[in-house]
Amino acid sequence: MNLSKLLIKCTFGFSVTVGLLADIGTDNFAPQSLQAVQEDSTLDLVIAAGDLAYADTKLASTPESVWYRTELWDQFGRLVEGFGSKVPFVTTIGNHEVDYEINTQPVHYLNRFRPDTMDRWHSFSVGLVHFLSVDTNLVLTTRGGNDPLQETLVYEQLDWLENQLKQAVMQRHARPWIVVVTHIPLYSSGKYGSSANDFDYWRDYRNVLEPLMHKYKVDVVVSGNEHMYERTYPTLKLVPETRKTKVFKNPCCPVEDDDDVELSFVEQNTGRWSRSPIWSAYRTENRRDNAAFLVGYARIKVERSSLVVEYVGSSTGNVMDSATLLKSSELYLHRHTVAHHPR
Repeated sequence: MNLSKLLIKCTFGFSVTVGLLADIGTDNFAPQSLQAVQEDSTLDLVIAAGDLAYADTKLASTPESVWYRTELWDQFGRLVEGFGSKVPFVTTIGNHEVDYEINTQPVHYLNRFRPDTMDRWHSFSVGLVHFLSVDTNLVLTTRGGNDPLQETLVYEQLDWLENQLKQAVMQRHARPWIVVVTHIPLYSSGKYGSSANDFDYWRDYRNVLEPLMHKYKVDVVVSGNEHMYERTYPTLKLVPETRKTKVFKNPCCPVEDDDDVELSFVEQNTGRWSRSPIWSAYRTENRRDNAAFLVGYARIKVERSSLVVEYVGSSTGNVMDSATLLKSSELYLHRHTVAHHPR
């Protein structure tokens, strides 16, 4: 799919298929998953939900560490140029794009991926979908310590996000689907999401973003951070709308798709699944002996009245999980209405 054909899809609202990755890096299983994405001829676009090169080394700011950071970014660029030269590659900022020991701004990332605007958040439309990319380092003011610029950016991004969602709802007659891309997920039963140490942060983070996702009827939230795959049921305030199906018609709240390349035990071997929460529909098992089989990427296939979420194994090409969202036409023909569904 070349860029001119993608632009036609953007203009005329055709169906579109998007590949989704996160927490990629330059070693472990990254080359395998990136090769699988490159060989997937169905993809019109690839989105990475943060933590790209892992170049935020803990070394002091010396000439050697500066070289090391640059080299990691260069290695990552070489890994993604195969599919990046064929289909558009869109990125979102993760926590490893920011080296807080040096600067609260993701300098390397902005200069490589957003050199014209230096924006830490952005939105774009492709075919029948409006995408919004959120920098989850800028959701809570406590994330950046006492940096006044950080606090200012938090409020700027939240204002931007609500205004963008309002505009997206107004355009639902043309683009009925809204997908938000974050790095930190709203829901996760993985190492970080189920950690008692991170409970307060996760609760506060979800309390900021989830009301906006619900108010403006966001369809899917795509995230990373946990180094595994997990899909939720349509969920609001920790309560799933239903647990009886893999086909959801006009759901009240978003489905979340945590679509990492790697698995949690690859890093520290300390992460173990908590007991499966009621909102968790599917998750890959945390098994060292099955690591290569479990690694993969997510894919969404969008038509006017349906959106299919899939998890594809990198080594086999098999679809390991799937779910379908159905949308009635009356929900997007009324241009100026924000739907509210009381629970």
